Amino acid sequence: MRSYNIQYSNEEELVVYIDWLKKENRTWSDILVTVFSGNLDPDFNRGILQLIENGLPESKIIGCTTAGEIFNNEVLKYQIVISFYFFQSTSILTSFVPFRSEKDMAGDIENELIRDDTKGLLLFSIIIQKEIDHDLLLKNIYKNNPSIPVFGAGAGDNMEFETQYVFLGTQVTTLRMVAASFQSKELKISTEHSFNWRPVGNDFVVTKVDGSVLREIDYRPALDVFAENMGEVAVDGLPQSGLEFPMVFKEEDILVGRIIVAIDGKNLVMSAPIKKSSHFQFSFGIPKNAIAHSRSIYQKNKEKNIEAIMAFSCIARLNFLQSDAHKELVDFHLKAPVSGFFSYGEFYHDSDKNNYFLNETLTLAFFTEDSAKSTPESKRVKKKNSNPDDEDRILKVLTHLIDKVTNELEVKNKELNNAYSVLLDYSQIIDDKNFEIKKSLRYAGSLQQLIMPDKTEFEKTFDDYFVLYQPKEIVSGDFYFIRAIREKTIVAVADGTGHGVPGAFISILGLRLMDEIAEKMEKENLDIDASGFLNILRDKIKTIFQRNTMNQYSSDGLDISLVIIDKQRKSLDFSSANQSAMICSNDIITQLKGDRMPIGSYVREEDFSNTRVSFKPGDCLLLYTDGYNDQFGGGNDKKINPSRFRKIVKENSEMNFSKLETILDEYLTEWKGDNEQTDDVLIIGIKF
Repeated sequence: MRSYNIQYSNEEELVVYIDWLKKENRTWSDILVTVFSGNLDPDFNRGILQLIENGLPESKIIGCTTAGEIFNNEVLKYQIVISFYFFQSTSILTSFVPFRSEKDMAGDIENELIRDDTKGLLLFSIIIQKEIDHDLLLKNIYKNNPSIPVFGAGAGDNMEFETQYVFLGTQVTTLRMVAASFQSKELKISTEHSFNWRPVGNDFVVTKVDGSVLREIDYRPALDVFAENMGEVAVDGLPQSGLEFPMVFKEEDILVGRIIVAIDGKNLVMSAPIKKSSHFQFSFGIPKNAIAHSRSIYQKNKEKNIEAIMAFSCIARLNFLQSDAHKELVDFHLKAPVSGFFSYGEFYHDSDKNNYFLNETLTLAFFTEDSAKSTPESKRVKKKNSNPDDEDRILKVLTHLIDKVTNELEVKNKELNNAYSVLLDYSQIIDDKNFEIKKSLRYAGSLQQLIMPDKTEFEKTFDDYFVLYQPKEIVSGDFYFIRAIREKTIVAVADGTGHGVPGAFISILGLRLMDEIAEKMEKENLDIDASGFLNILRDKIKTIFQRNTMNQYSSDGLDISLVIIDKQRKSLDFSSANQSAMICSNDIITQLKGDRMPIGSYVREEDFSNTRVSFKPGDCLLLYTDGYNDQFGGGNDKKINPSRFRKIVKENSEMNFSKLETILDEYLTEWKGDNEQTDDVLIIGIKF
């Protein structure tokens, strides 16, 4: 095979160059043309692709926009690098791959492009703003094709992070991945990569993540952990400092970097999806070490016959190396023509392990059709040995000093570890137990959410409503209930004894019993008012709590407000145990007071009272537990209290209820400040 690179300057020069190529290469089995463009104008790029197709109609054209271009040993910006590969015993297949599930995309690639004699797979994709887990896609490809090298990268857009394009033939698009495969008996493709970021410090665990949005590290807000370990200077410097100190994960002995690209509140937006429970360390890099490692890769491969090289490097690596970025490539162009670009993520293949989606990495693909041919050493430019410059010398001295101090600290640490080994063992046991408890609680919390009615149940009956629900801990003693029975709707908010785990058990029991009562009302066509519902619920609760105890007056139970709404008659029945509610009408707030006894055993037990209230369009109802009013804060460590709560509602009751929810939520957050949340918070608002 033969490969040629050209830096595009104008149409006339490109046409002349293509004519020259055809004269130089009279025969070929297939032609691949790659176009890496720093120009983001789709029409301009289509014009170049059309020129290539007009001059070489037999060729297969593939490429993308970039965040910087690689042209032999030069690093370019806003330029266009075009490479021509004339194969003698290889055929090329190309195809678009629609964005859908990772498994389906892998199947599309296998069906369209992979044959018995496939020797490699080149991919260019849209990484930013496409909800595709490219690491999972690459691993799906590996499952059935572990011996086929996969290489390529994510398209760039000069670090604008808005719109990237991929090319196939004369088509330019943002909607699909593009791919090319190489079919041959002679062709050999091998891959290498250079990472060279050094993990340092504590090992962290990802405990909450949504795709590429990292929410919690070790059960704490992700940004707080980053700030604590890297410092406020690093926080202020994001996302640049994220490039300089990437998070490093270990996968099958491969170090995989992930960078922070943005902050979303207390969340960190990462460059790629991250798996829950995965471990990572922060890292740092030394430019000279990275350059030295790429040269070691060259030394490893310099005796091989290499006829073309594709290079894909992360834009974060370009920002890290700055003006020294070209030094990673300086040796390789002496071996064979090199072309590539700076990307938003690199695809890498390790035949013994897996395929990987990488960041902060230089990846290389080496091509040869004639493995018997060798490149004479004389082709290389001989360099005289020179003494290390001052920077090299200082770096080596500094590295030696760091190693020396580190070794001394390790000896001291071993002595301390021996002295405190028993304490550390107990500490580890406690940490493990805490981790398991939190894990179990989170699972219990998810089960509790499944048992609770879906908030969308409110949409079936009410046009304007909100549900403000904020548990104090992972599981909650507060819960809500909604059930439509013919023309009426039952709505309730309840507060189980305590909060956390005890309250959660009470809430689950309460939901189960309320479901039973509502089910019986519907099946037997019973007309029960709100007080009757609570009387039945109390009897059931008492029966359960007194079943295995000699204590006739157990303190376990519920505080609850329950309404049965009849929209046709424009009225509601209200009954409550140890709670109250509010009706708002024309800026007038009416307090609905409940009975001073719980759902449970009580010394002076009476039937619950029932209050019937008429309403008109525009009136609103608020049901709530005591958590909101009991929150301490406000600078003087006082409670919000009912009067402040009523004032907020009165001033904002005319607006859309989704806005009222936001106002209540923001007021609670501001009032609370640095204080802990006092109790579970639950407020339901309904506008008729």
